Amino acid sequence: MSTAGGRFRLEFAGLKEGKHSFAYVLGNEFMELYPETEAFSEPQVQVELELEKQERMMLLSFRFKGTAGTLCDRCLNPQRFKVETEETIIVKTASASDTGAQDEENLWWINEKDTAIDLSPYFYETLALSRPLQVFCPEDENGEPTCDAAMLGLYGQASAEQEETDPRWDVLKSLKDRI
Repeated sequence: MSTAGGRFRLEFAGLKEGKHSFAYVLGNEFMELYPETEAFSEPQVQVELELEKQERMMLLSFRFKGTAGTLCDRCLNPQRFKVETEETIIVKTASASDTGAQDEENLWWINEKDTAIDLSPYFYETLALSRPLQVFCPEDENGEPTCDAAMLGLYGQASAEQEETDPRWDVLKSLKDRI
């Protein structure tokens, strides 16, 4: 794994076998590593990591808790979403001659000479996957969306403009309907 994360590196060399605890804060400093992301912004997430080191393997148990920002899918108003997840990753060591070792969903392979793991790509992926598929402004007490009305109006105008079609195509569409 790469080592570009700086503060988000897990230095495991020199740790004795057994359990060790680490804490990370994902905030504006973390976002500086990913300046062009559109999936989320302004995270305020605490990451607790319990590492259980064994002779040729480590168990990494992560607990993410906090919030991150995104935009409403209807009107682009800023919104917050909850980040709350737990996951365990198994990290195994492989010698330089092991070419068949490939990372899987919850299994990472590292070279036996590695002394640290950059966790920032994993943190980024977890935050991005924590974003709900759809994010909307909350509804008011009447069940109506509180989205920006001006923005929704622009969306309605664009939709109406797209519905206008060239009458020559209408004839062809009627032929398609007969098939």
